[in-house]
Amino acid sequence: MFTLMVESSMKFSVGELTPKQQTLSWFTPSGQVTMPITNHSNHESRFLIEGADARGECSFEFQAPGESVSLAKRIELRVQPGDTAVVLVHITPLSRRLVSLIKPTHFCTITTTMLDGRPTPRTVLTRLRSAPLIGPGLIALAMICLLAMTGLVLQRVSVNRTPSDFKLAQGNKTNQAAPVNSRFLSSAEATAVAAAKNKLDEASTGEMSYDEIFREIAQMHDLDWRLLAEQAYQESRLDPLAIGVSNEVGLMQILPSTWTEWAPKAGVSDPFDPYSNVLVAATYLVFLRDYFGSLGYTEEYWMLVAYNWGPNNLRQLLEENEGWAQVPVKTRRYALEILRATEANSAYH
Repeated sequence: MFTLMVESSMKFSVGELTPKQQTLSWFTPSGQVTMPITNHSNHESRFLIEGADARGECSFEFQAPGESVSLAKRIELRVQPGDTAVVLVHITPLSRRLVSLIKPTHFCTITTTMLDGRPTPRTVLTRLRSAPLIGPGLIALAMICLLAMTGLVLQRVSVNRTPSDFKLAQGNKTNQAAPVNSRFLSSAEATAVAAAKNKLDEASTGEMSYDEIFREIAQMHDLDWRLLAEQAYQESRLDPLAIGVSNEVGLMQILPSTWTEWAPKAGVSDPFDPYSNVLVAATYLVFLRDYFGSLGYTEEYWMLVAYNWGPNNLRQLLEENEGWAQVPVKTRRYALEILRATEANSAYH
C-alpha cells in the first residue's frame, strides 16, 4: 500500500483506496473500497470523511472499523494518536445501463478532513466501472445469429427460384456493361492498369494516417495509443497547425520551451509535422510518468495533470502534501475526460 509522504508537522495521512479500480457486474449493485487514515498527532482526533464523483452519478456509504452499520454520504471518525483506522466505503452507481457497448466509468473521490486543528484535507481517487446487462459480447453474438439467419433465408429463397427466374435474370444482364477483366486486356493495356494500381498504392502509403502514428509511437514508448489520440483531440482537435494562446504548437500543443528541450532528445525538428509532434509529446509523457511514478504517484492521471498544468506546479503541490482536490478544476477535468474517452474507445478497438 502506498501512503502519502508527510512532514513531521503534518497531523494525519491518508493511504490510497484499495482497490484503486474495479468493475461491477450487472448483478453486483455496489463496489467496496478500503481507506486507511493515520493520526500523527499526539492526541485523539476527529475526522470527517465524504465521498463525491465528478458527475453526481454515485452514492456513498461509510462503515467505521468495528461497526456493522453503514452511514450514508459522510461519517465522523475518532482515531487515537499514532493509530491507523481503516474505513470501508460502499460506492453505488445510481443508475445502470441495460444495453451498452461500453462500461461507464465513474471517477470517485474520498475526502478526509481533520476537524481538530484544521489542516489541509486529503483527497484520494478511485475508478469504478459498471457493466451493462447486455454488453459488447452479447450484442456481437446477437448480430452473428441475425446474420446467420439472414443467410439461411437468402439461401432458401435462392434454392426455391424456378428456371424461368434464372432466364429472366440472365436476360436482364444483356444490357449491362461487362466488368473489366484482365483476361480480355491486351498486354499493353494490362501493363498500364498495373502501373496505375502501383501509383495508387504508393500514394495511399506515402504518408502515415493519424491512427498509424498514434499506434506506432505508443508502442515505442509503452503508452496506450488511444490515450495519445484522445489527448491530441483535447489539445488541438487534431489540427497539426494549431497554435495556442501561449504559443503551444501542433497536434499535442507543446510549449516552445518544452519543444526546445525535448525535440533534440526525440531526434526531430518540425513541430508542425504530426509524427514529430506526437513523438516529442510521447517522450515527454514518459518522462513525467516515470518521474512522478518514482515519487509514488503511478496513476495515469498524474502524468496528464503534469502535462497540462506543468510538472513544477504539480511537484510543489505534492511536496506540500496536497492532493487531487487541490489540482485546478480545469486540469482535473482535462485528465478525467481523456481517461474516460480512452476507456470508452477501448470497447471499439
